[in-house]
Amino acid sequence: DIFQFSKRELCTIKGKAEKVVIYRLEALTRKKWLSQQEYLPLVGRKYELALAEGLLAQAYAGRGHLLRVSGEAGIGKSRFVEEVARTAHGLGYRILPAACEPFENLQPYGLWRRLLEDLAGIDLSQDPQARDAEFETWIQLTLGLSEHRSALRAVVGLPAPEFELASEANRTLAMAAAWKTLLQELQATK
Repeated sequence: DIFQFSKRELCTIKGKAEKVVIYRLEALTRKKWLSQQEYLPLVGRKYELALAEGLLAQAYAGRGHLLRVSGEAGIGKSRFVEEVARTAHGLGYRILPAACEPFENLQPYGLWRRLLEDLAGIDLSQDPQARDAEFETWIQLTLGLSEHRSALRAVVGLPAPEFELASEANRTLAMAAAWKTLLQELQATK
């Protein structure tokens, strides 16, 4: 199977009176794109690839960066990202692929949710209580008694009342602090 979907869910969508049935695409056989041998060479992106490889080298040395890839549809963003991911994978980096949803399928923290679910190894076929327990165990093992627990719970769609009641500015700051702490902890254990 090329596609892996999660179970059907009902979701409230802004502008719709009734809940909408959705299927969530979980994977496009993620390992396939990393192991595929027959790639055409990437043309006209030497500068961008060199920049990405430089950022990978700096990340390996403990100075992480964020590389934003943007452009018009069809310009080769996905192919470029695949090439950078293949390079990073070849250097021993762990690859957590994720992509933004089309506008009509947006979920809060959608991209970050998929990354965190993959990172935590959450089994999406489990019932919500089991996912909750699995995530709590992962947070304890990864971050201990963290002040960032509720922000990370909100990312994966678990109840986090204290986070949800905070102002938008405080939620944004809490989310940034949570990801920074998580990434620092993960780097410390590499």
